[in-house]
Amino acid sequence: IEQIDMLKDIDMQCLRITPSYESTSDVVKIFNKVLSGDLDKKEAVKKLSVYSPHGLSNGWFLGKPGWEYVAA
Repeated sequence: IEQIDMLKDIDMQCLRITPSYESTSDVVKIFNKVLSGDLDKKEAVKKLSVYSPHGLSNGWFLGKPGWEYVAA
């Protein structure tokens, strides 16, 4: 979510959110709120963390091991 502007800048058209029976719709709502400007990225990370009991990861995107989380 913290790199969403970078993804928009490269004109990315699709983003895969790993499905979860319990939380996919909540996660999609968080992404949509960030995209619409109704939620800032820092708060979105906090909200998304609730749905990721093993921690968030974005390392693959930033050239680090995939399981790592690199804060913006």
